Amino acid sequence: MKDSRPTGRRAPGSTGLAGQYRTGPPVTAAWTRYGLPVSEEQGGPVLGVTEAEWLNAREETMRHLRSAATPVDQAWVQRLADLLATERSWQDQYTDLVALGSRDRRFPPSTR
Repeated sequence: MKDSRPTGRRAPGSTGLAGQYRTGPPVTAAWTRYGLPVSEEQGGPVLGVTEAEWLNAREETMRHLRSAATPVDQAWVQRLADLLATERSWQDQYTDLVALGSRDRRFPPSTR
């Protein structure tokens, strides 16, 4: 079975909006103290790239949502399902990387 998780390559037309969503210090400064991979030279998934791809997927989903004409057709709904699955995959990869810095290596459950 083929793994459908995104590979980390930037898609054509990618907006690179990651910096617009950050509220703290750059990812490299924030995560090196936890020993997380923050550069491609360190090998493995890179937090900054993963964050950027997740936010790019989110932006692509938002563009698709704004393009909706009423009523939506089956193709539009299928595209939305695909976009949301891609976004969720990047989000999961990102939270898995963040969890590496915790004591038990797990991302905490929401308190909501």
